[in-house]
Amino acid sequence: MTTEYGYIEFDQTTNHKAPYKITGFYEKPLSQQAESFIARGMLWNQCMFGAQVSVFIDEFKKYAPDIVEAMYNYMHGHASYEEIRKISVDFAIMEKSEKLWVIPCEYNFTDIGSIENFLALKNQLGLLSGTVVDYHSHNNLIDMPDNVAVLLGVENLCVVKVGDIIFIGNKNKLRAMRDLITLIKKDEIMRKYL
Repeated sequence: MTTEYGYIEFDQTTNHKAPYKITGFYEKPLSQQAESFIARGMLWNQCMFGAQVSVFIDEFKKYAPDIVEAMYNYMHGHASYEEIRKISVDFAIMEKSEKLWVIPCEYNFTDIGSIENFLALKNQLGLLSGTVVDYHSHNNLIDMPDNVAVLLGVENLCVVKVGDIIFIGNKNKLRAMRDLITLIKKDEIMRKYL
């Protein structure tokens, strides 16, 4: 059970084998609702989609024609990339399409879509870089290539160095990273570092 993904509802009344027709999408639920979704046999929506390119293009033309037009203009030098409407493929076409089927499956999955998960995976694989001096500190993820990080009595920190930027954040607050990046993009001086 997770509250970090949306859920997919599908037709469980048919007697045939997968794939199954998708009947609904549900956004990231609260814990109690997620438990209900699992009890009803719903699946996590990990946003892994597969189809011929022509199918994706046709669905964009049908449900998000403004994006198709903006991409055409961008590709032909008539507009900038920033002018294209920013929307996830889920909201743009997937939750509207009638051509959706799901294949339930079980496998090991690690969502590296967050900085915490990415660094935890790097740590698990022994790929974090830099030297860490750690004294009375706990549960920190440090990635400081060619640098030394000295930690004294801190916990739950994520410290990352990329180029000239050092990011320091509480691991419990990392979901706000997108909001922080949005603020930085609005700052004329800071956005050059992104």
